[in-house]
Amino acid sequence: MVIKMSDKVSVVLAAYNAAPFIKKSIDSVLTQSYKNFELILIDDGSPDKSGEICDSYAQKDERIKVIHKKNEGVSVARNTGFDNAKGEYIVCVDSDDYVNQCYLQDFVDVVNEYPDAQMVWCGFSTVEDYEKTIIANAQYDGSGKKLIVTNRSKAMTLHAKWLDASPCNKLYLKRVIKSEKLYMDKSLSLGEDLLFNFKYMDICCS
Repeated sequence: MVIKMSDKVSVVLAAYNAAPFIKKSIDSVLTQSYKNFELILIDDGSPDKSGEICDSYAQKDERIKVIHKKNEGVSVARNTGFDNAKGEYIVCVDSDDYVNQCYLQDFVDVVNEYPDAQMVWCGFSTVEDYEKTIIANAQYDGSGKKLIVTNRSKAMTLHAKWLDASPCNKLYLKRVIKSEKLYMDKSLSLGEDLLFNFKYMDICCS
């Protein structure tokens, strides 16, 4: 399966009390070089101005959809995004993340190069000073090729790099999530994203 420029990517961004930093996150998505995406903003019952900020962006860009819901945690918020995604592919970005302009294009390029890929991972950086220009980008192996998950052995290689826990550095196929009814476990407050990724990989690598 090859991603064409006509294929839409759904970006799921869950927010709770994110007013101080969500603008930077949204702006980084809106400046993507790959233009065919939708941005689904899920306001998880935030008591601050996060919901208002999301609505203000939606009024300016038709690619943005805002969903306001009662507070039920990040797992339910992300699941809501999955249920409402219209694209063939889904990526997650947290409200305190920011990504570079080629973030989506890098994912697209990898799937174009590896048409059988069902899940693509990239690297990320953790910053203490939010103003530093250190942002998520593709990770490369020793041969210069981008690292992707195609089998269990490659997954374990990336596990050693602490890349398997978060959903925010991965591209998923929506059809896999939908057909297998994959959801984040709302009963867990820690490790629900890692468990989701393991279930997804088990399906793709079996």
